[in-house]
Amino acid sequence: MKNNRKNFISIFGITLIAVILLFILIKLFFPVNTFENRMKEHLKLVNHRGPYMMDKSTRFDSAGIQKDKTVVYYYTLTDTDSAELTIDQLKISVRPILLERVKTDPAFEFLRKNNVTVGYLYRDKKGVEIIRLNFTAKEYK
Repeated sequence: MKNNRKNFISIFGITLIAVILLFILIKLFFPVNTFENRMKEHLKLVNHRGPYMMDKSTRFDSAGIQKDKTVVYYYTLTDTDSAELTIDQLKISVRPILLERVKTDPAFEFLRKNNVTVGYLYRDKKGVEIIRLNFTAKEYK
């Protein structure tokens, strides 16, 4: 009776270890290529440099994903105070430029193929939100 129990425990232990090793090997050599994983990789590439100056007054801060397949790019206008701006005029002038970028820039190809909503959020030098724009697949396709 003791031998049968020892054999059972040994076989169970070996089987358990084999299953765990198989699971680890599958995860290592056959990673799941889900949309979420690809989005994380995209954001890692975009954010790898950290905040950096795009031009003399615009700093790219970061990018993040929100619910419902929306990627938002965060910028700061480093020499601008929101009190100095006409927000509506800024939206009118910036919107077509950003939309054209989303439509044509190869960096956005992955987002376009996956119908991701692309958002831009600009803040002034004090961190106050100035403008938020979103472009849906319907707008950029």
